[in-house]
Amino acid sequence: MTPPTTAPMILDTAGQPLRRKAGAWTATRPSGAELMRLPPSLSSADGDLLGDKRELDARVRENIRNDGYLAGARRVHVDNVVGHQFRLNARPNWRLLRRIDPRLDETWAEEFAEVAEERFTDWAEDDTNCWADAQRVQSFTQQVRLVASQLFEAGEFLATAEWLGRGPYRTAIQTIDPDRLCNPMGVTDGPSLRRGVVLGPRGEPVAYHVRVAHPDDRLGFGVDSYRTKTIRRFKRWGRLQVLHLFDRERADQNRGVSRVVAGLRGMEATRHYSDLVLQNMAVNAMYAATLESDLDRGAAMELIGVENPDGTREEVNYYDWMMDQIAVYADHSTLRLDGAKIPYLPIGTKLKLNAARNNGGIGENFERSLTRRLAAAIGVSHERFIRDWSETNYSSARASGLEDWKFFLACRRFGPTRFASMVYRLVLEEMWYRGDVPLPRAAPDFWSHPAAYAGCTWRGAGRGQIDPVKETGAAVMRMESDLSTLERESAEIAGEDWREIQDQRARERRRAASLGLLPEAAPADPADQRATAKPRIRVRGGELSARLMDELVTQAAEPAA
Repeated sequence: MTPPTTAPMILDTAGQPLRRKAGAWTATRPSGAELMRLPPSLSSADGDLLGDKRELDARVRENIRNDGYLAGARRVHVDNVVGHQFRLNARPNWRLLRRIDPRLDETWAEEFAEVAEERFTDWAEDDTNCWADAQRVQSFTQQVRLVASQLFEAGEFLATAEWLGRGPYRTAIQTIDPDRLCNPMGVTDGPSLRRGVVLGPRGEPVAYHVRVAHPDDRLGFGVDSYRTKTIRRFKRWGRLQVLHLFDRERADQNRGVSRVVAGLRGMEATRHYSDLVLQNMAVNAMYAATLESDLDRGAAMELIGVENPDGTREEVNYYDWMMDQIAVYADHSTLRLDGAKIPYLPIGTKLKLNAARNNGGIGENFERSLTRRLAAAIGVSHERFIRDWSETNYSSARASGLEDWKFFLACRRFGPTRFASMVYRLVLEEMWYRGDVPLPRAAPDFWSHPAAYAGCTWRGAGRGQIDPVKETGAAVMRMESDLSTLERESAEIAGEDWREIQDQRARERRRAASLGLLPEAAPADPADQRATAKPRIRVRGGELSARLMDELVTQAAEPAA
């Protein structure tokens, strides 16, 4: 059969030949060979992702293991998103609950929050027993750090809520490698099954297929690598069983992907470039030494061989012989220049050092351009990515730090904070039914308003300060102007609890007073107190002290430079 010589004609909806028009996007115009060699993919979110997910995850892990920049970026990400301790700040929605039961007011909410925080921390941060972990190897904060690490590496995190008979509470979290979330017995994906995720009629996840062992683990049992356990997402009364976290980038996406994928090619190029630079430096450090003599070829060849008494000739190494002669001659040299010894060569002999050619042509600027692209793909500033602020001033460092902080807060909110809130709700349910939290008689049931009872925020790593004097002064001004609170400033700057700070300061003052370290203030006349007291000046949004107002007035009165 003879193939057609012309391409088939494409008709539009009216049956007329469809003519290609220039699109609004430059990337859709086939005017360059670069775009024609890369045909774009136009498929669903799962269609674009699921077929390549295993290979993408493997490549990202391989780069994290072997690329110093990327391994450091993951540590920086986890340290800034979570920090050294992830602490609960219980905040029940007492305004809503008060409408249902007037006894659930603000006073009750403060007592409820204090008890809930104490009991949850006792269960979560036991570093010896590790009650929060079903495997009993990690505390709750370490589990939260694992969440941030897994989201950075694979774009998703998977765990199950177990019910075990040990510890203060029977709830425990079993972390699971996302690779184990896959279809049973190699079944292909379909409308209701997407790489281990079972979907309902509206596309909602209703169950998960989890392999008993890792499908590619050589250390596990062969049978367990194929056996699959199906876990419902919720219990019939609403208790969460599967904690599957990922950040959706498109509608109908059911598995996550790491943001590092966008920089994989650049990472390979950067690592290959670094290897080439090291090899080039090693080659440039080598020299080839040659001895040049004024003797002609015949005389030199005569020196190579030595004639024995019987008329035979003995082959010798002329180079070794010459070097031995040079060593003997140099040892007898006594000429020195500033302590450096200058060797002499025999007359008519020259020593020539031949250095390797440097064919690099590219240097630090090229590597810096590659690392900038990697930092942009990961979502952090270039200075934080390479851990080098030597060429950054205060303004630039603060600007990049603020952008990084917004990124870290978003990662914390939709990753570790969401995971921690899920776990807190699971444990609080157990507290509620065991009567471990203060509740009035016949209070509304927990599952009637679970979000109101389990309302909370979480404190992680603080933002830190570049200039403590300036930034602390700005924090004081925000609080005095009612633009911020001590709770917020303590959490953002240092990641600490404002109540613990005040309690500790009160204990220190009491101890200092008991030891006589505080000066005793003489009783003053009330009239003098009123005369010396600094008045409070009312401004929009709050008050400013007279001292701050005087500074502002003085600055405004100064003539412009």
